[in-house]
Amino acid sequence: MIKIDKTTFKILSELDFDARESITDISKKILLSKKGTEYRIKELENNGTIIRYYPIIDFFRLGFKYNRVWIKLAHTNAEIRKEIEKKFIENPYVNVAFWVDGEYDLGMTFWTRTEKEFLDRLRQLCSDLSPYYLTRQITKIVSLYQYNYPFAAKRKRMLIQETSDLQEIDILDYKILSELNKNARMSATQIASNIKSNYKTVIYRIKELEKKKILVGYRANIDFNKVGYHYAKVFFKIKQDTVKLKEFFNYIDSLKEVFYAIDQIGEYDIDIEIFNKDENAFYEFMDMIAEKYSNIIITTYKILFRKNIKLSYLPYMKEFEK
Repeated sequence: MIKIDKTTFKILSELDFDARESITDISKKILLSKKGTEYRIKELENNGTIIRYYPIIDFFRLGFKYNRVWIKLAHTNAEIRKEIEKKFIENPYVNVAFWVDGEYDLGMTFWTRTEKEFLDRLRQLCSDLSPYYLTRQITKIVSLYQYNYPFAAKRKRMLIQETSDLQEIDILDYKILSELNKNARMSATQIASNIKSNYKTVIYRIKELEKKKILVGYRANIDFNKVGYHYAKVFFKIKQDTVKLKEFFNYIDSLKEVFYAIDQIGEYDIDIEIFNKDENAFYEFMDMIAEKYSNIIITTYKILFRKNIKLSYLPYMKEFEK
């Protein structure tokens, strides 16, 4: 864990929900010189506290579905895990992958347009994991609520969910999204140079993608271990009472410890990702929820995050790839 003071936490809070915010604007908000702000950000990048900057792309609006798979493996060691990580990083169809502790070892998500495409991708992924693959659990995600980190002064939220309001993009849009996916803080000038376009065109296209709600935000991927937080995911199976379920979700929505909240179709009804200071704080947090909603919670299940392998909200669109 790296020692982080209040000013650095303020910087992380600014970058968390607007990773494209300028150094000048950040420095004004946190009352630190531009040079001092820039130095601290570089330090956070160099020591690995900030892993990368990424855009939140609403893939639902591009006609994609959100598929999540939990996989149990056997006979793995450090070398095998490294080999698996390499496969996932190189696979353009895998959007998110991470190691966990719990009933399953691996979690992954990928966006597909059809159920047939999902089944084909799933079978190929399981085949790629042979002979380590044991079993899997599939979840279909309907809504994804994202919140800022608990150390932020003000609670913020982003929502992406299934919609009939589909939008189209062209190859230039896709190239811009691809560059932002490499580094969401990349300047319009650098993006234009990389894709052989004009920076004014890039600025205009980014604004249009934001207006269409395809680009809904830009975040910093922060190493939770280095900022001193315990990171867990908890699944809830809830009694099928629509009024109580809505009340429960509204309560979850208000809790600053909650980083993600996911509405889904699967064995469980809702799952949340939680940041707590330590394991004791996590169990106190869970006791608080259990006491308040013991009348509707049927069961819960917990996993701990060990390591992020891959994170990308950009769907693989074969029609735009060379």
